[in-house]
Amino acid sequence: MESSLRKLQKIEADILQVVSKICDEEQIRYYLSSGTLLGAVRHQGFIPWDDDIDLAMLREDYETFLKVAPGELKEHLVLQTPYREKNYLRAHAQLRNSRTTGCSREDRKA
Repeated sequence: MESSLRKLQKIEADILQVVSKICDEEQIRYYLSSGTLLGAVRHQGFIPWDDDIDLAMLREDYETFLKVAPGELKEHLVLQTPYREKNYLRAHAQLRNSRTTGCSREDRKA
């Protein structure tokens, strides 16, 4: 039986494919970072316990992504940013699949 974490990682891999396509089409540079980079190099995928995807962009590319992504995303993918949501508590953007439910330990404290 497939674990909940593995199901989550597959959903995240699908989201990453969408981000990659947008970035390729718009010539936006992005980089895997943190656990995502380590997982790609060491495990040829995810670190077995990792539950997110970490990307980095130079500011110019990030601003371009924030402008173009909303028009390119499938309807179930939601781009959350401090600029778009009144009560968004993070300083960085997050891309979520609205067909799924998840709550980090950090979010449960809020």
